[in-house]
Amino acid sequence: MKGEMVMALVSVRCPGCGAGAEFVHGTGRCFCEYCGTELLLRETGSVPTVQSLFERALIQLRDRDFGAALGLAERILDADPYCAPAYMARFCARSKVRRITDLAYIYFVRIAASGDVRNAVSFAEGRVAETYEGIVAENERRCSAHVANVELRQALKQERNRLIVSLLPVKGPGRREIMEYNRRIMERVQEVDSAIMMITADEEKLRADYFGALNG
Repeated sequence: MKGEMVMALVSVRCPGCGAGAEFVHGTGRCFCEYCGTELLLRETGSVPTVQSLFERALIQLRDRDFGAALGLAERILDADPYCAPAYMARFCARSKVRRITDLAYIYFVRIAASGDVRNAVSFAEGRVAETYEGIVAENERRCSAHVANVELRQALKQERNRLIVSLLPVKGPGRREIMEYNRRIMERVQEVDSAIMMITADEEKLRADYFGALNG
């Protein structure tokens, strides 16, 4: 309509959580509706260089072009060494993970040991920091569960071997006592087998969650 300003929407990608966001061209700022990150824009209304590079890095991660994503994350960090999302993007590229949130499903490596993740958590603020801390905490929970499963399964298998070796041949005097002894041993073997099966199912769930996140 004549005399009215047409306000165009520009789509961007949140550097905090990777979610899509929109802002009105020329307004200068917007907020991510998912994590609350404030997205500051140039006075001209164009998307900042760092934001644009991060957008492209997320696309490359999604498309599994991890080399290109790594290069873009490096460029962002050259321009802004305190950019928390860029550290997370770089770690994703190095780990061949498509989304930042998928890092939570890694169960065999503690991501908190990475300098990139430590820097991201350290430099992030507000709800972005909470998001990253939540990802690290969930990863730690899954890694701890995996380590406990491995150790317990090994102990149970060793116990099972000892039980089997302890079975006695049913012959000679006291056959009834020997049979009762062997029965109790086999009951314990069945309990051990059931526990091993539960641990195996838990490990399969950890793997399924991980590969589901990577391929989702």
